[in-house]
Amino acid sequence: QAGGDLFDYFALDDAHLFFAIGDVSGKGMPAAMFMSAVVVLLRSAALHLRDPAELLRRVNDDLAIRNESCTFVTLFAGILDVRTGEVVFANGGHNRPRRRSAAGAVAAVPTKTNMVVGALGGRTFARETLALRPGDALILYTDGVTEAFDEADRLYGEDRLDGRLAALPAEASAAEIVQGVAADVAAFAGTREQSDDITLLVLRYGAPDAEIS
Repeated sequence: QAGGDLFDYFALDDAHLFFAIGDVSGKGMPAAMFMSAVVVLLRSAALHLRDPAELLRRVNDDLAIRNESCTFVTLFAGILDVRTGEVVFANGGHNRPRRRSAAGAVAAVPTKTNMVVGALGGRTFARETLALRPGDALILYTDGVTEAFDEADRLYGEDRLDGRLAALPAEASAAEIVQGVAADVAAFAGTREQSDDITLLVLRYGAPDAEIS
């Protein structure tokens, strides 16, 4: 099946990692085609712009041209300095990421939730920063995670997500965090049919001289 969720990450140079996650409105092939356009625009803009706020502004204006269907995408884009742990980011109407400390404490990342990307041209987005410490993880996800339903029509929700993240071992890798949350969502939903795309992107920061995962 074609979906509208997206994620991407790649090294800009030896010291900077670009990453992004998004969720396109609608479903099926139209959403998938719009998603493909977003990925191309993101990659092109990230190679020339080191400011995520300016990057979202550029992508927004490009998408808004001849967008008669008013399709839009929620986008969270950031750049990690692997030497210092500083993350510069901008949020275009996307779910607030979770930050998990090396000790296992979980909290939502405060963000200025700007309007969605692609619907209207001429919009600006806020440039924000956070500092990751060694062992910290940044968990990004689409609303298919928190809005998963179980057989009794209950939502998975942010509280359950935070609880699952906190319960994982302190040394859990990025892959193990993804697998742990995905398995919990599946167990919660049971036999209930999946109603939306589910996407997770986890970045775990090591010591400045270690590899990131």
